[in-house]
Amino acid sequence: MRYVMECRLAAARECLRCAQPGDLQLTDVAYRFNFSQPSHFTTAYKQAFGETPSETLARV
Repeated sequence: MRYVMECRLAAARECLRCAQPGDLQLTDVAYRFNFSQPSHFTTAYKQAFGETPSETLARV
């Protein structure tokens, strides 16, 4: 199960890194990668990558 979560998070990170500013809503990214709660997505993402999804998106 952990491997699947890591794959989903990695795909979400790539999506955020490739986005143009203003193109994505974090909630949409969470749902796209099968996180039913955006807060759970944010928590798991921060644990995996040491930054929040919004921080990744801001660096684009």
